[in-house]
Amino acid sequence: AEHMVSPTPANIFRTIEALNCACLLDEADVWYPRNEALREIVNAGFTVEGATVLRVEDVGRGAKRVLEPRRFSVFAPIAVAHAHLLGGDLDTARHLALQGLSIARETPYRTGTAWAQRTLGYIAQATGALAEAERHLNEALTTFAAMSARFEVGRTHLALAELAQHQSNREAATLYVTEAYHLFTTLHVPAYVQRTVQYASRCGLVCAAPAAPLAGGA
Repeated sequence: AEHMVSPTPANIFRTIEALNCACLLDEADVWYPRNEALREIVNAGFTVEGATVLRVEDVGRGAKRVLEPRRFSVFAPIAVAHAHLLGGDLDTARHLALQGLSIARETPYRTGTAWAQRTLGYIAQATGALAEAERHLNEALTTFAAMSARFEVGRTHLALAELAQHQSNREAATLYVTEAYHLFTTLHVPAYVQRTVQYASRCGLVCAAPAAPLAGGA
Protein backbone atom coordinates (compact mmCIF):
# COMPACT_ATOMS: atom_id res chain seq x y z
CA ALA A 1 0.00 0.00 0.00
CA GLU A 2 1.07 3.58 -0.66
CA HIS A 3 0.29 6.40 1.79
CA MET A 4 -0.09 9.75 -0.01
CA VAL A 5 -0.62 13.13 1.62
CA SER A 6 -0.59 15.52 -1.39
CA PRO A 7 -1.57 13.33 -4.34
CA THR A 8 -1.87 14.41 -7.96
CA PRO A 9 -3.78 12.56 -10.69
CA ALA A 10 -0.50 11.37 -12.23
CA ASN A 11 0.80 10.21 -8.84
CA ILE A 12 -2.24 8.00 -8.42
CA PHE A 13 -2.71 6.37 -11.82
CA ARG A 14 1.01 5.85 -12.46
CA THR A 15 1.53 4.35 -8.98
CA ILE A 16 -1.43 2.00 -9.40
CA GLU A 17 -0.27 0.96 -12.88
CA ALA A 18 3.34 0.36 -11.77
CA LEU A 19 2.78 -1.23 -8.36
CA ASN A 20 -0.79 -2.58 -8.50
CA CYS A 21 -1.21 -1.36 -4.94
CA ALA A 22 -3.74 0.09 -2.56
CA CYS A 23 -3.65 3.85 -2.03
CA LEU A 24 -4.37 5.46 1.33
CA LEU A 25 -4.96 9.15 0.71
CA ASP A 26 -4.58 11.40 3.75
CA GLU A 27 -5.32 15.11 4.35
CA ALA A 28 -8.31 14.83 2.00
CA ASP A 29 -9.74 18.06 3.40
CA VAL A 30 -6.87 19.92 1.68
CA TRP A 31 -6.99 18.49 -1.84
CA TYR A 32 -10.28 16.66 -2.43
CA PRO A 33 -12.65 19.67 -2.68
CA ARG A 34 -10.32 21.63 -4.99
CA ASN A 35 -9.29 19.14 -7.66
CA GLU A 36 -12.04 17.84 -9.93
CA ALA A 37 -9.67 15.69 -12.02
CA LEU A 38 -8.36 14.02 -8.91
CA ARG A 39 -11.87 13.39 -7.57
CA GLU A 40 -12.86 11.73 -10.86
CA ILE A 41 -9.85 9.39 -10.79
CA VAL A 42 -10.42 8.48 -7.15
CA ASN A 43 -14.12 7.78 -7.72
CA ALA A 44 -13.39 5.68 -10.83
CA GLY A 45 -11.05 3.49 -8.81
CA PHE A 46 -13.95 1.59 -7.27
CA THR A 47 -15.11 -0.03 -10.54
CA VAL A 48 -13.36 -2.47 -12.83
CA GLU A 49 -15.31 -1.55 -15.96
CA GLY A 50 -14.08 1.65 -17.53
CA ALA A 51 -11.67 2.38 -14.70
CA THR A 52 -8.90 3.74 -16.89
CA VAL A 53 -7.23 7.06 -17.61
CA LEU A 54 -6.20 7.83 -21.20
CA ARG A 55 -2.96 9.74 -21.69
CA VAL A 56 -0.70 10.42 -24.65
CA GLU A 57 2.84 9.20 -24.04
CA ASP A 58 6.05 10.06 -25.90
CA VAL A 59 7.57 6.66 -26.77
CA GLY A 60 10.19 8.02 -29.15
CA ARG A 61 13.94 7.93 -28.68
CA GLY A 62 16.31 10.85 -28.57
CA ALA A 63 15.06 13.97 -30.33
CA LYS A 64 12.40 12.11 -32.29
CA ARG A 65 8.97 12.29 -30.70
CA VAL A 66 6.52 9.44 -31.18
CA LEU A 67 3.20 10.02 -29.47
CA GLU A 68 0.95 7.11 -28.64
CA PRO A 69 -2.21 6.86 -26.55
CA ARG A 70 -1.92 4.72 -23.43
CA ARG A 71 -4.52 3.59 -20.95
CA PHE A 72 -3.68 3.54 -17.24
CA SER A 73 -5.77 1.48 -14.85
CA VAL A 74 -7.07 3.27 -11.76
CA PHE A 75 -8.84 0.25 -10.30
CA ALA A 76 -7.45 -0.09 -6.78
CA PRO A 77 -8.68 0.08 -3.19
CA ILE A 78 -8.43 3.80 -2.48
CA ALA A 79 -9.44 5.09 0.95
CA VAL A 80 -10.76 8.63 0.91
CA ALA A 81 -13.04 8.36 3.92
CA HIS A 82 -12.12 11.75 5.30
CA ALA A 83 -13.36 13.46 2.15
CA HIS A 84 -16.78 11.81 2.50
CA LEU A 85 -16.77 12.71 6.19
CA LEU A 86 -16.28 16.36 5.27
CA GLY A 87 -19.10 16.06 2.76
CA GLY A 88 -21.45 14.70 5.41
CA ASP A 89 -21.79 11.25 3.85
CA LEU A 90 -21.01 9.37 7.05
CA ASP A 91 -22.19 5.94 5.89
CA THR A 92 -19.86 6.02 2.87
CA ALA A 93 -17.09 7.46 5.01
CA ARG A 94 -17.39 4.61 7.51
CA HIS A 95 -17.53 1.99 4.73
CA LEU A 96 -14.37 3.36 3.10
CA ALA A 97 -12.53 3.71 6.42
CA LEU A 98 -13.31 0.09 7.31
CA GLN A 99 -12.20 -0.96 3.83
CA GLY A 100 -8.95 0.94 4.29
CA LEU A 101 -8.42 -0.63 7.73
CA SER A 102 -8.94 -4.12 6.32
CA ILE A 103 -6.52 -3.49 3.44
CA ALA A 104 -3.87 -2.03 5.74
CA ARG A 105 -4.08 -4.92 8.20
CA GLU A 106 -3.84 -7.53 5.46
CA THR A 107 -0.81 -5.91 3.85
CA PRO A 108 0.31 -5.36 6.72
CA TYR A 109 0.78 -1.60 6.64
CA ARG A 110 0.83 -0.01 10.08
CA THR A 111 0.66 3.60 8.89
CA GLY A 112 -2.51 2.81 6.97
CA THR A 113 -3.92 0.91 9.94
CA ALA A 114 -3.41 3.88 12.26
CA TRP A 115 -4.74 6.33 9.67
CA ALA A 116 -7.93 4.29 9.26
CA GLN A 117 -8.35 3.97 13.04
CA ARG A 118 -8.10 7.73 13.43
CA THR A 119 -10.57 8.34 10.60
CA LEU A 120 -13.04 5.94 12.24
CA GLY A 121 -12.61 8.03 15.37
CA TYR A 122 -13.53 11.20 13.47
CA ILE A 123 -16.57 9.49 11.98
CA ALA A 124 -17.76 8.14 15.33
CA GLN A 125 -17.41 11.61 16.85
CA ALA A 126 -19.44 13.10 13.99
CA THR A 127 -22.24 10.64 14.71
CA GLY A 128 -22.19 11.39 18.44
CA ALA A 129 -20.69 8.02 19.43
CA LEU A 130 -18.08 9.62 21.67
CA ALA A 131 -17.00 6.48 23.55
CA GLU A 132 -16.43 4.68 20.24
CA ALA A 133 -14.55 7.71 18.93
CA GLU A 134 -12.27 7.68 21.98
CA ARG A 135 -11.56 3.98 21.50
CA HIS A 136 -10.64 4.41 17.81
CA LEU A 137 -8.46 7.46 18.46
CA ASN A 138 -6.59 5.74 21.29
CA GLU A 139 -6.02 2.73 19.03
CA ALA A 140 -4.58 5.08 16.41
CA LEU A 141 -2.42 6.78 19.04
CA THR A 142 -1.02 3.43 20.20
CA THR A 143 -0.28 2.33 16.63
CA PHE A 144 1.44 5.59 15.66
CA ALA A 145 3.44 5.61 18.92
CA ALA A 146 4.64 2.03 18.30
CA MET A 147 6.11 3.24 14.98
CA SER A 148 7.64 6.36 16.58
CA ALA A 149 5.58 8.40 14.10
CA ARG A 150 5.75 11.50 16.29
CA PHE A 151 4.08 13.90 13.87
CA GLU A 152 1.07 11.60 13.55
CA VAL A 153 1.10 11.12 17.32
CA GLY A 154 0.78 14.90 17.60
CA ARG A 155 -2.10 15.01 15.12
CA THR A 156 -3.87 12.28 17.07
CA HIS A 157 -3.35 14.14 20.36
CA LEU A 158 -5.00 17.14 18.72
CA ALA A 159 -7.92 14.96 17.62
CA LEU A 160 -8.24 13.62 21.17
CA ALA A 161 -8.21 17.20 22.51
CA GLU A 162 -11.14 18.06 20.24
CA LEU A 163 -12.98 14.95 21.39
CA ALA A 164 -12.33 15.76 25.05
CA GLN A 165 -13.85 19.20 24.47
CA HIS A 166 -16.99 17.56 23.10
CA GLN A 167 -17.04 15.39 26.23
CA SER A 168 -16.79 18.55 28.39
CA ASN A 169 -13.50 17.26 29.81
CA ARG A 170 -11.36 20.40 29.83
CA GLU A 171 -8.59 18.82 31.89
CA ALA A 172 -8.04 16.06 29.32
CA ALA A 173 -8.41 18.54 26.45
CA THR A 174 -5.71 20.74 27.98
CA LEU A 175 -3.34 17.79 28.43
CA TYR A 176 -3.84 16.58 24.85
CA VAL A 177 -3.54 20.00 23.24
CA THR A 178 -0.41 20.68 25.30
CA GLU A 179 1.17 17.41 24.20
CA ALA A 180 0.32 18.18 20.57
CA TYR A 181 1.83 21.67 20.90
CA HIS A 182 5.09 20.37 22.37
CA LEU A 183 5.43 17.64 19.74
CA PHE A 184 4.83 20.01 16.82
CA THR A 185 7.22 22.55 18.34
CA THR A 186 9.91 19.92 18.84
CA LEU A 187 9.45 18.65 15.29
CA HIS A 188 9.52 22.19 13.85
CA VAL A 189 6.14 22.00 12.11
CA PRO A 190 5.02 25.65 12.28
CA ALA A 191 1.72 25.13 10.43
CA TYR A 192 0.59 22.61 13.05
CA VAL A 193 1.98 24.66 15.92
CA GLN A 194 -0.17 27.52 14.70
CA ARG A 195 -3.19 25.25 14.20
CA THR A 196 -2.83 23.94 17.74
CA VAL A 197 -2.44 27.40 19.28
CA GLN A 198 -5.47 28.69 17.37
CA TYR A 199 -7.57 25.73 18.46
CA ALA A 200 -6.50 26.17 22.09
CA SER A 201 -7.32 29.88 21.92
CA ARG A 202 -10.80 29.25 20.47
CA CYS A 203 -11.56 26.78 23.25
CA GLY A 204 -10.03 28.83 26.06
CA LEU A 205 -7.30 26.24 26.69
CA VAL A 206 -3.71 26.94 27.73
CA CYS A 207 -0.74 25.01 26.30
CA ALA A 208 1.12 24.55 29.58
CA ALA A 209 3.99 22.23 30.35
CA PRO A 210 2.46 18.75 30.73
CA ALA A 211 2.51 17.32 34.25
CA ALA A 212 3.16 13.83 32.93
CA PRO A 213 3.70 12.35 29.44
CA LEU A 214 0.60 11.02 27.73
CA ALA A 215 0.63 7.77 25.73
CA GLY A 216 2.74 8.21 22.60
CA GLY A 217 4.24 11.50 23.75
CA ALA A 218 7.76 12.81 23.14
